[in-house]
Amino acid sequence: TPRRPIHLLLRVHFAQMPPTVHIYESELLRMAAHMAAFPRRETGGELFGLATHSGASVVYRVTGPAKRARHLSTSFFQDEAFIRSASEVAWAHGLQHLGSWHSHHHIGLAEPSGGDEHTARAALKETGWPRFLMIIGNFPDAGEDHVTLGFTQFDAASGVGSGAAVRTLDGQGPFRHLKFEDERQPGRVPAWVLPREPRELASPWHKQPHMVRRIVSEAHALFGLARAGIEAAIFLDGDEFAVRATASNTRSSDARCAELRFGAGFPDVPPEVVNPRVLHLPTWSVDRTLANVVEELLTQPVCAPRAENRFEPAEPAALLSAGWKRRPAQTATPSPTRLSA
Repeated sequence: TPRRPIHLLLRVHFAQMPPTVHIYESELLRMAAHMAAFPRRETGGELFGLATHSGASVVYRVTGPAKRARHLSTSFFQDEAFIRSASEVAWAHGLQHLGSWHSHHHIGLAEPSGGDEHTARAALKETGWPRFLMIIGNFPDAGEDHVTLGFTQFDAASGVGSGAAVRTLDGQGPFRHLKFEDERQPGRVPAWVLPREPRELASPWHKQPHMVRRIVSEAHALFGLARAGIEAAIFLDGDEFAVRATASNTRSSDARCAELRFGAGFPDVPPEVVNPRVLHLPTWSVDRTLANVVEELLTQPVCAPRAENRFEPAEPAALLSAGWKRRPAQTATPSPTRLSA
């Protein structure tokens, strides 16, 4: 069976080097599969593994919810007896309890809530652990085919949670075979599992290799819209880039088209919409795919006049080249509209 692609999206800003989490691909997919079983309610589980000399967490085994866990639309309550018994089984194999994970499904909260932060600090105080790892899962689109996972590590000394950098380890974790009594079995594995890592907001996206890799992936997805009769591509201009798309099966004067422009702050800064001139704007989030937004904009029937072009076409291979030179600013373009964050 071909291995499912896993992309790293860097999301949380930081003032110093972030903590690091190493996690096996099998465990990422396991969390996503459990989320798919509860698409409109929260679910979760426990994280077992070890810590390195530098304090980095290595997640070897992720559990799902216990059969007696409670799943509500805005809350998840793991069975306490399951936590105790699973911890004993893991410790018998030399694994420590590192923390927990749970989903925020479609509620739009990508970080730990205030209640989650309270839970993490209470756990640190009760257990005496030096750190507590928490993973939050989301469905960034309307469906359940895309899953994003955000990693936060809470420090006992400061009580502060910091976004953690993620290193994905290939293949199946060595302790995936461990059996935990009363653990619920997961559902199907969604098509995309996207761990989010910390990102320095002051650095333009094209100077961050991980963000360039994301744009390459987005460009391939946009080209793939041709199967639906949509011609779409990315165009570059210094720190900025544009996404343009037209419905190629429409030849009339009211042809459907879309144009988005992003600056150096991508993806945290919402794009500007040049085409079409719309009454309803799609909501932007850092986890939305460009192809998804383009398809939503193409439901609008009217294109604004074509703005003067100052962008250069970019094939995915060109995006990987070592930087591109900033071009001088050109004449003003029609007043764009900013998507709401």
